Amino acid sequence: MASIIIPAKNEKENIGLVLSNIPKKHQIIVVDDGSTDNTSDVVRAFGYEPIRIEKNLGKGNACRVGVEHAKNENIVFMDGDFQHDPKDIAKILKELRKNDLVIGYRDFSKIPWYRNMSNRFATKLVNYITKKNFRDVQCGFRGIKKSKFQKLNLKGNGYEFENEMIINAVKNRLKIKEIPIKTKYHNISYTGKMRVGSRMPMLKSFKLFLYLIGCAFKRR
Repeated sequence: MASIIIPAKNEKENIGLVLSNIPKKHQIIVVDDGSTDNTSDVVRAFGYEPIRIEKNLGKGNACRVGVEHAKNENIVFMDGDFQHDPKDIAKILKELRKNDLVIGYRDFSKIPWYRNMSNRFATKLVNYITKKNFRDVQCGFRGIKKSKFQKLNLKGNGYEFENEMIINAVKNRLKIKEIPIKTKYHNISYTGKMRVGSRMPMLKSFKLFLYLIGCAFKRR
C-alpha cells in the first residue's frame, strides 16, 4: 500500500478519471489547491474527502500538505489532470522497495513545445548543480519514502518543488532511480496550463529558472 498524493486545481473534468483508475487499496489524498470550480465535489462523489486549501498557494505547498496526511511510508505524487497513467503506480512502488526516490521520465517528443523547452533547460541546470545525469527533473509523477521526504526540508511552492526535491535528495545521498512512464497531454495540469494571452506559465518558468540559477551559483 501507498499514499497517493494528488494536487489539483480546477480539474473537475479530469480528477474523476484519475480517481477511478487508482487501485482502492491505496490511501488517496486529493489536495484541492484553491479551485474555483467544483473539483472538490467531484472528489467527494468518488467517495474521498479532499483537503481543501481556500487560496491557491502552489503545487509544492499542496504536496507538503498531502504528506502531512499520509499514513504510509511509501508516497506517490501524481498530477490531477490524467496526464499520468495510474497503472505506472505499481512500477514506481516496485522500484521504491530498493530506492528512496523514484522519478518518472517522459518521452520529450510527446511534450508540448512550450514545456519541452523549459523542461530541457531545467534538466541541464539541475544536472550541472548535482553533477548527475537526470533525464527529466520536472516530472511530477514520482515516489519517495515519507521518512526521507521529511528530511529534505523542501520550501518551494511552485515549479521549483520537483527540482528542489532532486537537488536536496542528492545532497542527502538518497538512492535515486528514474523509470520511463506513459504520459498523455490531452490536457495540462494546473501548474502548466497554457492559455492565449496568459503570462502566468512564463512567469512561473522565470521564477523556476531564477531559483535554479541561484543554486548553480552556490555550487561554484
